[in-house]
Amino acid sequence: MADRAVHHPRGRHLRDRAPGTRPPEHHHRGAHGCGELRRRQPRRRGAADRLSATARGPRTDTGQYGSYPSGHPPATKEPEMPDPGMSGSEMSPPTSPPSLHSIAHVALTVTDLARSQEWYQRVLGLEYVITVPHEGGEGIVMADPDRRVWWAIHRHDGQDLAPFSVTRTGLDHVGLQVNSVDDLHAWSGWLDSIGVAHNGIAGLPDFGMAALVFYDPDGIPLELLAYT
Repeated sequence: MADRAVHHPRGRHLRDRAPGTRPPEHHHRGAHGCGELRRRQPRRRGAADRLSATARGPRTDTGQYGSYPSGHPPATKEPEMPDPGMSGSEMSPPTSPPSLHSIAHVALTVTDLARSQEWYQRVLGLEYVITVPHEGGEGIVMADPDRRVWWAIHRHDGQDLAPFSVTRTGLDHVGLQVNSVDDLHAWSGWLDSIGVAHNGIAGLPDFGMAALVFYDPDGIPLELLAYT
């Protein structure tokens, strides 16, 4: 179809463009009065366009791992976690005892909670953590400042108030390891300075260690050990 001239009401000449033909070229007069042709430029994006794009948010793509920001797919798929509801009977039984990490805490029954709490905090430098009421009694939890040694003392209603004895079934003593023999000497001096009796530092050659033994208010033996 041929283009035909159309007279604009203001006198400008426009052209009706047939489908598939090139866009019209505008006649522009340059700074020196010379006519030049300038092709129609695409419309520049304004602030309103940018605001609209911001409101829509970033473009997202969808893959096998779900939706993610465009151009940033996840590197790997999240591993599937085991079913927490699986009981021990549904797992293969071990052929030997599972490993242990460490002793989680020591818990002792004492005759006087307040007296023992004051003693352990003053002598061992433990800090009060929490009081734990339990059926038929009460417990107090303490720990060293680094939270590596956890210590609990308990009182039970109707408990036997007889003095502690290593010959009675149950606890014999509690052993705590220190870093060196020099630390044992430091502990010996500390106990002397606060008036806590002890047995002095003794060698344990069969174990390659040295030990320092003293007793809590109920007569429970506490043993500090160091490798020689």
